[in-house]
Amino acid sequence: MILVKLAMPGHNWSELAAWFVYPLQKKPNIRMTHAHDFVVDLARAGQRAFKILELSRAAHGDQALSLSQIYRIIADVKSGKDATDKRHQNPKRTKRTNKVVEDVRTFVEEDRRVSLEDICSRFELSNGTIRNILHQDLGLIKRSARWVPKQLTDDHKLERLHCARSFLKQHFDLGKVFLDSIVTMDETNVPFFTPASKEGSKQWVLKGSRAPVKFKSQASRKKQMVISFFDNEGLIYQNYVPISMKVNAEYFVRSLWTFLKNLKTKRSRLVEKGIHCCQVH
Repeated sequence: MILVKLAMPGHNWSELAAWFVYPLQKKPNIRMTHAHDFVVDLARAGQRAFKILELSRAAHGDQALSLSQIYRIIADVKSGKDATDKRHQNPKRTKRTNKVVEDVRTFVEEDRRVSLEDICSRFELSNGTIRNILHQDLGLIKRSARWVPKQLTDDHKLERLHCARSFLKQHFDLGKVFLDSIVTMDETNVPFFTPASKEGSKQWVLKGSRAPVKFKSQASRKKQMVISFFDNEGLIYQNYVPISMKVNAEYFVRSLWTFLKNLKTKRSRLVEKGIHCCQVH
């Protein structure tokens, strides 16, 4: 048995002996079981940090405080600050209530793009608490908007539906012949220089040899519009719009006349059957 004698004001020796008498091999049944309060009383008694660490490990084992925590408690005791354990008094540990969850739900529904930092600042809660409320309690995740090529109105969608049904009906009635009679127009901006991809620059080399060198390059900002007409058999006509040319309705009409001349030459059978135009947004 080891007896640690402490001069602690306000305590009698019998009580102190009951606290700090412990066997060398077995943890004692100490009256003060809270590790933090145990260290605070030792610090008030004037014990040194390493001695407090030794006694705390013997009394509480894995629950003992670290040396840095003991130094902080000793500093608080010497400066006259309140060194009691305030972790159980932390208001953030009890704020994940049903009311808070509903308030967070209402706040997010008002602005779906609100950031996590704004929610933490609004409710004065930690980042982890807000994440648990959003993911676990509300089942929410944040996703970026999906890019779509055009903003279609209800009339545009209805027109697409009618065209699709008409195409399907004629396809079921005529089969592949109907597909061969469709001509499609597409317009796209093509850069003057498009670098080869990293996948396309791969080369077969011997094992152990160095990889080939490829300088980083970007596609040119300067682009040219290309208007293409093609059918099920391939390209019919392609128009490279001059860079300084303004593409408007008048220019498209001229392009269509040029396309019809090429269509008579390359697809005469389509001209004989008749041409029907259908514009789909």
